[in-house]
Amino acid sequence: MGRENPSHRAAQLPLPPFFSPRATFDQFWPGGNEQLVHSLRSAAAGSSDPLLFLWGPPDSGKSHLLQAACHCAHRQGRTVSYLPMRELNPKGPEVFDGLAEQHLVCIDDLELILGTPSLERTLFLLYNALRERGHCLLVTASMPPNDLPTQLPDLRSRWSWGVVYRINPLDEENTLAALELCARELGLDLPISVKRFLLARCRRDLGFLRRLLDELDRASLAAQRKLTIPFVKQILEQQS
Repeated sequence: MGRENPSHRAAQLPLPPFFSPRATFDQFWPGGNEQLVHSLRSAAAGSSDPLLFLWGPPDSGKSHLLQAACHCAHRQGRTVSYLPMRELNPKGPEVFDGLAEQHLVCIDDLELILGTPSLERTLFLLYNALRERGHCLLVTASMPPNDLPTQLPDLRSRWSWGVVYRINPLDEENTLAALELCARELGLDLPISVKRFLLARCRRDLGFLRRLLDELDRASLAAQRKLTIPFVKQILEQQS
């Protein structure tokens, strides 16, 4: 999964350098999103609808799920491409060059590229090419398809052809379980009292909590201290 070699456009396009090796299905707590995860696994295996559309607020797990699908497909020998539009900030349609042959194409934060005629037209052609080949396009957005700022009528109609999933927010118990899953992956001993303290004091979206656990892990190692409520409280106060 190195950087792209322009001389091998027909081969598998590499995943970008900011692609997270930890963003797998095993590290995602579904908590009411089981059907969505099942559909993404099917897409990774090549047995799904040609278009899957995921939407939800920032830090709800959209990027994690797209990358998990890429990891899963890649392990099965399928060609994949992941395009995080927030990081790529494309200026022209060349961002889609060479993608029509990929088994799985994942576009994150779709709404950021809509409203630009050249990008919308190329995206429309890409979707048609993938569909004709029996390949799959996964996209995420912060809003449902009908609310997207799509200008091209043909592209707008295509959103209705896909299977649409809203990422369901986690309740408190599922958020605690997701925290424990993240902690185990990091090798952290996170007592239930500390987990409940974090939920009482911090934002509950998973992206933020994962980043916070990374910071607590580093602080714990640096100070050679366990994650107790007083120690976590001290770290949080230093950040504020």
